[in-house]
Amino acid sequence: MTDAKATNLAGREEVIGKNYPVILERLLLLMVVIVFILGYSEVSDWSGEGFVGLLTTWCIFPCLLLFSAEMLGRMIQTINRN
Repeated sequence: MTDAKATNLAGREEVIGKNYPVILERLLLLMVVIVFILGYSEVSDWSGEGFVGLLTTWCIFPCLLLFSAEMLGRMIQTINRN
């Protein structure tokens, strides 16, 4: 066997950093699902009936929640960066 040094495809040295708290992002996603389930009726009542109500309840509200979760996840990444 050879004693070849393990490198990445770019051939650069990499330093192993802190462990990323994946559990926090999973909890954040679970909170988004719970907020959607609990807030669905409120958003549906607020937006009314018809196409706009369906669009708001089923598209805009979930996308807004997922966007918020993504931004909070990025803040968590920034805080845990070396």
